[in-house]
Amino acid sequence: QTNAVLLTPATEPLVASKPRVFFNLLAGLFLGGVLGVGVALLLELSNRKVRTEDELIQLLRVPLLGKVALSPMRERRALPWLRPSRAGAG
Repeated sequence: QTNAVLLTPATEPLVASKPRVFFNLLAGLFLGGVLGVGVALLLELSNRKVRTEDELIQLLRVPLLGKVALSPMRERRALPWLRPSRAGAG
């Protein structure tokens, strides 16, 4: 014996239910894009590497007194992100 009581009897729905494929696709694309941009921004903001002389000067707020250059042999073998930038050269 239970305390369950039937409030209203079940009725058959008038319209069959179906998935909204187009809406679900758009919602998934939008939410995936927002999530992807959010993760990319979070990773960029958490990156604490110093890549250029200007970043170092801005971070430490002191003038740069000197730098150590890579040897020509090491520069040729270095990975692209380790090579010194040539933007300021000239």
